[in-house]
Amino acid sequence: MIQAALTPHDENAYFFHGGQFISYDMTKDAAPHGVRAITEGMSDLAGTVFADNLDAAVEWLMGNGEVYLFKDDQCAQYDLGGNELIAGPVSIAELWPELDKVGFGEGLDAALWFTRKQEGERPYDYFVYFFKDDQYVRYDVRTGEIADGPKRIAAAWSGLEQAGFDSGIDATTRREVFPRTPGAVSDRYAYFFKGDQYLMYDMSNDEVVARPRSIAGGWGQLSGTDFARADAPVATERVARASYTIAFANPGESEDPEPRGKVWLQTEDGTPFRLWTQRKVRNDAPARTLFANAIDLPFGVGDIATVHAEVDEADGRLARGSKPFTGNGTYTLASTDGSVTIELTIS
Repeated sequence: MIQAALTPHDENAYFFHGGQFISYDMTKDAAPHGVRAITEGMSDLAGTVFADNLDAAVEWLMGNGEVYLFKDDQCAQYDLGGNELIAGPVSIAELWPELDKVGFGEGLDAALWFTRKQEGERPYDYFVYFFKDDQYVRYDVRTGEIADGPKRIAAAWSGLEQAGFDSGIDATTRREVFPRTPGAVSDRYAYFFKGDQYLMYDMSNDEVVARPRSIAGGWGQLSGTDFARADAPVATERVARASYTIAFANPGESEDPEPRGKVWLQTEDGTPFRLWTQRKVRNDAPARTLFANAIDLPFGVGDIATVHAEVDEADGRLARGSKPFTGNGTYTLASTDGSVTIELTIS
């Protein structure tokens, strides 16, 4: 099965299954790089909750090659071109508060970018459709608000109910077919994946193109792989849960710090596990004094060896180094211009 999918470029899709992904050229029906580990193609996801499987993913075509990844109640912003984790893990509720307000703050099934051409001063509208169980919402990228929904998928997507794709969708992605005739309108399609089947949907005419087909039959390079089978991958076992706050301080500045860097735990066997990441976005980072989150851990409290921080801001260093983990409590790491304090509770 395909657990998540995105199309950062018009003819090149990324499909995800467990800790694997494959880059698929839809024009040539080719996958020249074959199946790879997520951390091989997106190396900055190593040591994060997103390295072993995803619930949903979507490209952000109004940005600079960024994509968003979703798992449980967490999300991440990733720069594919620079191969860098921009932000995450961060709760969906913090990064997408409007989704959380309508019950889409965790357990997403799929996400789909849609560009709609229209007349007038604003020739294009940009939306992201989010799917969960038998419901969907349409998110307006320009306003940051829910433009439609939650509504039943069957009520708005003609033909999906008859095809059995009106609930439990595993993944969606898009394809835009550009015309050979100058000035002609391109054709826009969506692909819905469920189990070992997929469905092609004409977004321009709002209709199913054909009955469901097997993934193996329609996507030749996926035949014989886990992506074409109905079986879900074995989920990573949750061993513990970490609730934490990270406070950023720069006493020498009158304004709130703009922290960038990372905070992580390291286990006894040397494996890192990321609690927070923030990189520059178009030469800037969000100002904040506090970050709060809660996240599942694939290891227990007895496996943690150290707490680490490497955090800077535009004109100085806030934290460098590590401290031995001694149990639930407060860990303060400092540098020349400030400090970072992690309040950590693991249960």
